[in-house]
Amino acid sequence: MSTAAELKKANEMTNFKKYKAKVFEALASDTYGLTISQLATVCKLSAKTIKQILVELDVEKNGDVYLLITKQSSPNDEVEIIDSKPIEESPIDISTTIFMDIICPKADELRKKDPQAFSIFAYDVMRLSLSLYSETTNLNQFDTNVKVLLSNLVRRLQRSKESGAMR
Repeated sequence: MSTAAELKKANEMTNFKKYKAKVFEALASDTYGLTISQLATVCKLSAKTIKQILVELDVEKNGDVYLLITKQSSPNDEVEIIDSKPIEESPIDISTTIFMDIICPKADELRKKDPQAFSIFAYDVMRLSLSLYSETTNLNQFDTNVKVLLSNLVRRLQRSKESGAMR
């Protein structure tokens, strides 16, 4: 005969296995890794639970980002193929169009509905963009360029806040 405590423990173990599968699936579907807060949002679990699960998974931690080391491909993954059009614009025109026509409207929609989701979206766009850029240069040049870019951005933001505060 099972006691209430044994039954509770069995339910907790079953739930933990389900949660572990959710976290594994989220990490497996993201090539560049996720933070604990991103995993908590995607999996709808607490940060505490995510941390307990990450201890049991084969993950690599890089800063705040966790990356699944052993990935299993899913044979049921469907890929949508979009017909490409010839490039007739400059790369800057193309990236500006994509940003203004696709990314900004989605960002504005998320900002209004869910500020936390907006923050995750903005972080992910940055992460994916940096990842794409990293494929075009060597690691040292990438590191230098990103540091300069971030430094300049921070300076501009500081100047903007200072000029706004002076008004």
